[in-house]
Amino acid sequence: MHTKHQVISGIIGGIVGSIITALAVSSVTAQRDKFGDIECASLRVVDASGKVRVFLTTRTYASVLETDAKVSVIGDEHGGRVGVLGKDGEFRVILQSDEDSGRVTAKGKDGESMAWLGIGEHGGIVEVRNKDGKPVASLDYGSNGGFVGVLGRDEKSGVAIGISEDGGAVAVTDKLGNAKILD
Repeated sequence: MHTKHQVISGIIGGIVGSIITALAVSSVTAQRDKFGDIECASLRVVDASGKVRVFLTTRTYASVLETDAKVSVIGDEHGGRVGVLGKDGEFRVILQSDEDSGRVTAKGKDGESMAWLGIGEHGGIVEVRNKDGKPVASLDYGSNGGFVGVLGRDEKSGVAIGISEDGGAVAVTDKLGNAKILD
């Protein structure tokens, strides 16, 4: 059994502990509230080992490559850019805006753009590229309407479906580059 003194000490200790905890929590809250706005040219978020994993900056994207960041957010005079880097430290997916529009680019291991989604003069564009970075398929909206084009491996043969001033048309191109228009 506990003595009266032990019971009273336990109660007082519990009350004091509760008060200290409440003060600590309110102190942390008060400190958090004191921060307000934080202004800086860049912010680096690091993992437990100290490697930069997220990099927010107003500098050029080249400054991101100097870190181990896997995600970057950049704002500059042209707009904004969010980049996701691969294990090798190269950009793999880029979401960006500029003075005219926005676009998304996906890149392969060799750094070439493999897929692109953006805005053209008359509407959206989707473009797929081969391993050499050359366009081989596209979906576009031009001045007369929609267009779909696909090229063969030889980059000459292909099929295009689109809208011309006269209406819909299909163009088939052979390996020599000779086209046959079906309208």
